[in-house]
Amino acid sequence: MNRYLVYGVWLLLMASSPAWSSADAERLLLQAAADGDAARVTRLIKEGADVNQAHRPWELTPLLVAVGAGEAVTRVLIRAGADVNAADREGVTVLMKAVHGGDPAVVRRLLEEPALMVDTPGPRGNTALTYAILYGHAEMVEALIARGADVNVARANGTTPKAIADHMHELALAMPEGDADQHAHHPPGPADHGHHLRTRAEAVASYTRVLAVLDEAGAVSAPRQCHHDRGHKQPSPSHH
Repeated sequence: MNRYLVYGVWLLLMASSPAWSSADAERLLLQAAADGDAARVTRLIKEGADVNQAHRPWELTPLLVAVGAGEAVTRVLIRAGADVNAADREGVTVLMKAVHGGDPAVVRRLLEEPALMVDTPGPRGNTALTYAILYGHAEMVEALIARGADVNVARANGTTPKAIADHMHELALAMPEGDADQHAHHPPGPADHGHHLRTRAEAVASYTRVLAVLDEAGAVSAPRQCHHDRGHKQPSPSHH
């Protein structure tokens, strides 16, 4: 009995200790989410850690880091009420980071959420679909389009998804045989995991499939009026 009593006192002391403040619990939650530790994340949530606390300097929430660590921990956080539309200070969203992480299962899990906004523009007007195309993730491109992603939404410079895919396909074809592909563009931010390396044959096959998916969805290369170029104002009409 003494052993259990000592353990109970220890728990009470830890609960009242400044070392176990809510801020510390939330930092531990962020780390557990980044580690993909679903069991620890579950425990910390039960202890009251805020699943939507944004952490400086990058304004990262647990879900923003969890999507790069696996579907299991992502699922736990979503069930606990994590904001699936959260974005870091650069405007990179949860969905964009999931695409960047490269795990189709994570992206599919996010796409199951009715509240998820798939066409939110991020840095330079890029969307989750833009990044999926840049990385040659054909399966993600298909899933995003099936969920309603706009296949003709332009980036800030007016470039359409189809034009991006054409360009990436050309780059893949220009790669030396057997070389790894290091030409993919990456969204800015601290969570720049991996480089999506692939052989020339794999890159060509990926972008060929991406182009086929976009063609089937009615994507066009010609840009339409850009809605994301928020840094450029239309000239005011002159008054005479």
